[in-house]
Amino acid sequence: MAAPYFCILPSDWPERLYSSIQVKLYGLLICGCLVAGCVYGCDKGWIASPMDSCFKFVVSQMATWSQAQGLCRDMGGYLATLESIDELTWMRGFRGYHAQLRPDFAWIGGYLKNGVWTWKGEISDSPILYTDWGEKEPNNSGKNEGCLDLYGGNSIDGVTSKWNDESCKRKRFFICEKDK
Repeated sequence: MAAPYFCILPSDWPERLYSSIQVKLYGLLICGCLVAGCVYGCDKGWIASPMDSCFKFVVSQMATWSQAQGLCRDMGGYLATLESIDELTWMRGFRGYHAQLRPDFAWIGGYLKNGVWTWKGEISDSPILYTDWGEKEPNNSGKNEGCLDLYGGNSIDGVTSKWNDESCKRKRFFICEKDK
């Protein structure tokens, strides 16, 4: 069976298809998914990305950063780590297209460790090399913002999915990731 994903240059995209399939922005390409849910290579309830990862957008419950990490591990994953421009671009495009996936801020796997922003990975931690902070972030407001979340809201104006530092004790929706 062929993969349900396809990618084309924007100039090749038939306008009549915009409303008939899911569309994701991925770098300079437009990528679409031909089946509902885009689960190719992922367990049910997880969304496949072009970067060999599966993502689960948990918008039905809120949790602290540590609780969210534990819940992701219970599902066989970890809080999402957006380690490249490709992953960030895909996440922004996917959340931008699906308003129900961005009702509010969402935890991802970054946290402040010994003064360095770090990804809490599946097996080990790694320093965050690529960043996409929102304007005036990180700001450590209240001197206790040591965890990383993505802006939410109902706009696709480039602010959605920018990074924000936040108190790890605040309850947020969250995004899990696991390998395909």
